[in-house]
Amino acid sequence: MTQKIKGTIDPGHGGNDRANVGPTGYVEADGVLDISKILKAKLEATGKFDIKLTRDTDKTLGLSERARIAANFGSKFFISQHTNAASATSKGAEVFYSVKRPNDRKYAEKMSANIANALGIYNRGPKVRESENYPGQDYYTVINVSERYGIPHIFLVESAFHSNPNEEKLLKDPKMREAIADAQAKVICEIFGVEYNSNQSTKPAEQIKPVEPTTESKVNNTNNETLQVQKLLNSLKITDYEGKKLVEDGYWGLRTESAVRKFQKYVLIPVTGTIDTTTKNTLIAVSDRYEKATKSNETLQVQKLLNSLKITDYEGKKLVEDGYWGLRTESAVRKFQKYVLIPVTGTIDTTTKNTLIAVSDRYEKATKSNETLQIQKWMNQLKITDYEGKKLVEDGYWGLRTESAVRKFQKAQCLAVDGIVGTNTKNAINAKLNLVKAPGTKPTENKSTTTKNNETLQIQKWMNQLKITDYEGKVLVEDGYWGPRTESAVKKFQQIVGLTVDGIVGTNTKSAINTILAKTTIRRGNKGLIVRYIQHRVGSSVDGIFGPNTEVAVKTFQSKNGLSVDGIVGPKTWSKLI
Repeated sequence: MTQKIKGTIDPGHGGNDRANVGPTGYVEADGVLDISKILKAKLEATGKFDIKLTRDTDKTLGLSERARIAANFGSKFFISQHTNAASATSKGAEVFYSVKRPNDRKYAEKMSANIANALGIYNRGPKVRESENYPGQDYYTVINVSERYGIPHIFLVESAFHSNPNEEKLLKDPKMREAIADAQAKVICEIFGVEYNSNQSTKPAEQIKPVEPTTESKVNNTNNETLQVQKLLNSLKITDYEGKKLVEDGYWGLRTESAVRKFQKYVLIPVTGTIDTTTKNTLIAVSDRYEKATKSNETLQVQKLLNSLKITDYEGKKLVEDGYWGLRTESAVRKFQKYVLIPVTGTIDTTTKNTLIAVSDRYEKATKSNETLQIQKWMNQLKITDYEGKKLVEDGYWGLRTESAVRKFQKAQCLAVDGIVGTNTKNAINAKLNLVKAPGTKPTENKSTTTKNNETLQIQKWMNQLKITDYEGKVLVEDGYWGPRTESAVKKFQQIVGLTVDGIVGTNTKSAINTILAKTTIRRGNKGLIVRYIQHRVGSSVDGIFGPNTEVAVKTFQSKNGLSVDGIVGPKTWSKLI
């Protein structure tokens, strides 16, 4: 008997996560569950597939847990089902694939086109989204963890915008949800060479009216905020997808959205195509700096330093050294800030100025040296990449790529991030290169040199339970293998509760974990590591003293989570903290 092809379909959200709703009541968690069940039935009807759903009811699942279910099932593909949300005029279908699975682009492209055609909506096409802090890694946790588990084909589908009343209407129609499933089934069958025949009715071809990319979709009324955005984008010379200046008419459409996306890409903020708070504030701040800019020696010096480091503008071009501040100079500043792991503000604040001078000074004085060559070898051995996610060239020359790798390592090890390989950094490197297997000492670096360990698995479960993430802010994969992600989470925990930061889960660290997991009632006047943890979780200053400021932060946390507001961390508050 021929073995069936195993695959996992993941209905996004659900359980405690039901906040994504449309203007007339569509609930994303329910809609994508229905699509997933239909897709499962269609694929299994071919007789060639064995399909697992991460959930078949309305229940809560962690992001990493979803990927782990797929991996444990032995899946050859993973589809995470979603519908999109932004503004009321946002539109279209799009399919994300992993940055590490470039061959999946063609399938993501076909899937997105199939869905758009079936629904008669705009095709946004295939997409990848990289981690902002770690180029080369996927932004979406379900994609990133699935890739790390080695699942061959990974897709995250955004079938339509439930925030758009017209597309919400489609999503509420059972026939359209079936059409979405049918569109996906065709591509999955194509990937594995399975013949597929649809037996369901779809929207008649003559009724399909795809949005032409040159058409400016207009809402019923002009909008002052949209008008202001258009004016600001024009002042910054940000054009639409055809390189044309925006018409300042207050109507939101594809031309305005494409210019917004350009701006977001240029200034290194999430590319959403919407005027969210971050985009609005950044757009105002950048245009304000641009309008007030005059020729200055400080700007000229910044341009010279950035050019010396080969930091280009948003088009990859060398800066013109003219002393005038503009979006090109700001985009280069933002690149530099991102590369050296300092706050990305786009301004020459004290930290940026000092760091830029120090880095360029090291770069200018650098000569080929055995010490730099050894550092490059260490970073490559530890799989620490440069700011583009690339392996270092082992040439003995110090440059921004080598420095960025050192800074990444320092950040992961909770060291001072200064790019200098001093005593503490060397000690940390040596410790990592001489690791042994037990989590109570110094665990090994990767799966090739360590074994699966129940103690490590328990540590990973503890960190996830305590909501302590790895150095990328991601939930740990609970696989029992010790590596830099697990160690970084342990170090983060130790730093939060005020222990020696060594990445070793010894007596003190275990005791601290158990103390917090005991969930003792804590109130104003209490002190200690459990208070430090609470302060970290509620966003208060971490000093270990439960004073009035911490009490206010706890009350705010309780209010946001629908709890009785008393400022006391009792059982119900603990249930939301852990």
